[in-house]
Amino acid sequence: MVNDDRSPEQKAAGAETAKMLLDIKAVNFRPKEPYILTAGWASPVYID
Repeated sequence: MVNDDRSPEQKAAGAETAKMLLDIKAVNFRPKEPYILTAGWASPVYID
């Protein structure tokens, strides 16, 4: 279990920020076909 000491305002700000990043496609998830990073590592997440 994770200890979450954030206030309701902080939780709302985090959720809104995550939604905005997903809406503008700044964060992408591709678990079935991972991105290959410059270092050669495979990652299911890409942050532009």
